[in-house]
Amino acid sequence: MKARPGFRHNIITQAVTLNGEIYTQFEHRSGKDMVAFLRDYPLDCCLWLMSNSPADDGFVDHAVLFQYLQHHLEMSFVEEQKRVDEIMHRKISTLATALQMLTAVRLYRPRNNSKHSDVADPRNLWKQNRVKITVACEAINKEWAELGAAFLTKFYAVPLPTGPKDIIYLQGNRQLRSELDLFWSGARDVLRRRYEATGRSEDEIICMLEPLQAHTDLAHINSVQEEDQRIIGYIEQTNKSRLGAPNSSNQILEKAQTVWGVSDTARDKHIVSVDKKKNRPDTASEHATPIEDELANLELDDNDEQPRLEVILPKRAYDVMMLLFPAEVEEPPEKSVAWTSFVNSMMDAGFIARSTGGSSVSFDHPAGQGKIAFHKPHPSPKIDPIMLLWMGKRLKKWFGWERETFVLEESKLV
Repeated sequence: MKARPGFRHNIITQAVTLNGEIYTQFEHRSGKDMVAFLRDYPLDCCLWLMSNSPADDGFVDHAVLFQYLQHHLEMSFVEEQKRVDEIMHRKISTLATALQMLTAVRLYRPRNNSKHSDVADPRNLWKQNRVKITVACEAINKEWAELGAAFLTKFYAVPLPTGPKDIIYLQGNRQLRSELDLFWSGARDVLRRRYEATGRSEDEIICMLEPLQAHTDLAHINSVQEEDQRIIGYIEQTNKSRLGAPNSSNQILEKAQTVWGVSDTARDKHIVSVDKKKNRPDTASEHATPIEDELANLELDDNDEQPRLEVILPKRAYDVMMLLFPAEVEEPPEKSVAWTSFVNSMMDAGFIARSTGGSSVSFDHPAGQGKIAFHKPHPSPKIDPIMLLWMGKRLKKWFGWERETFVLEESKLV
């Protein structure tokens, strides 16, 4: 409004000094009396209220202001209407559009009315904001920062318990829990003094410190003790198994061992000499085995033949497979094959085709005999003869397919 010709003569500009800095303040010549402002300058008052924020005191809903503005311009003379020039009309239209969008959003996300922090409200955050920062509060904040820094230094200095669950593992686990308990105890003391400085009641302090007392809960203490007992039991069981199992290589010598105080019956026993059995025969006749006779009597059964793999295909799939497996192995086929024809042929052979990203297509065998992936050629979706020969070699390698594997469906029925 201060820059538009129809309104700037009613705007008063003055310099204001605040905290050593100079600011420019704009006021209307009607003063701060809103009743006189609306009576003497209705158009100025309407546009002035539109620039207010929803959090300001005396805020009027924009929908009411737009309705009043439209009614005032319709009932006014031409001179009053001309005060709202093209630029002002554009700004009012933009504001109306933004208001419509904001209203649509607030239908889904309602907004509470703004409040001041000095209102008597039971919320703890508002109570904390109303307390002035004193020297005692600053000392408590400094102590809180030192407590956090000391905790991070000590906690990360303790190595994480790893390896087998032995005495060292148990000691490391207990040390970690001890550092955590010290931190939470210190945190409760610092926060209690901070809450007492802000005027909280004892019930409020107990309620707010309850999350920091989880490690003092009886159920938590019992679970920690049960875990320690399981580790101790595991250690004792491991030690018993190590002491109870004798070494097989020294089993004979341990029966006569008297240095470490074995039983009385073991002290009376002597070392038993063990005769080493010779593995090498004395004569060549002992080395003879009937292996030669068994090999001579071995006969091969010609009738035990493995059944030949057969894949029954319709005519269209059979023709495609014949191109993949030509009669001359090293000679590529004479024509190309469409990619869709190849995919349909593989599906006729019992495979399930699915896209695995990009141009890659995976063919899975439902009987669990494996899978194979091929890439769709581009830009032309046709498989050239060289590619057909290469794909046939891959199918032969993974599934054992040959030219004789495929049988025409009509011939099989006959």
